[in-house]
Amino acid sequence: MGIYKKYSIMLLMTLILLSLMPVKAMSLEPGTKAPQFNIKSGDDKKLPFNTLQGKAVIILYESKDAIELNRSFKNELATLLNGSETLKARTMVLSVIDCSSASWVIRSVWKKNLVKNSKKENLIVYGDWDGKMSTDYGMEDNKSNIVIIDRTGIIRFFKSGKLNNNEINQCKDLIQKLAGDM
Repeated sequence: MGIYKKYSIMLLMTLILLSLMPVKAMSLEPGTKAPQFNIKSGDDKKLPFNTLQGKAVIILYESKDAIELNRSFKNELATLLNGSETLKARTMVLSVIDCSSASWVIRSVWKKNLVKNSKKENLIVYGDWDGKMSTDYGMEDNKSNIVIIDRTGIIRFFKSGKLNNNEINQCKDLIQKLAGDM
């Protein structure tokens, strides 16, 4: 009887610990309302989701190891947006890096790198400092995650991993449609 009680207590403790661990949501499906988020740049500029209402939003969410995975999509996106002032004005591209593993000891180094990469990419690179955006959206770790949200806050495209040429063209068409440039 004593051994069963001991194992029962160990099992109960394990279940309690597992229930306290954060659980990543599954990737959000197109048609789902986009969760709110608060991200912050390396120079501490905050960007809450609600300030983007009325724009098509393209989120490029990556870890530092996956930044180059969808470089061809990023280049085509830049060309698309630079080709139309209307499209550029109605679209917001958010480059977001998963910074949740940055401890307070090295946080200043990460912030400096975000500022440096913002200049290199010619757009503000934001940090998901607490990992909440990653969890709420179901972003896959160490992958390039592409999310396209329409002007009303509904997710219209979500993919983790490298986009193929067909998906790149699909995204470009979708962005033009959502921003009302067609």
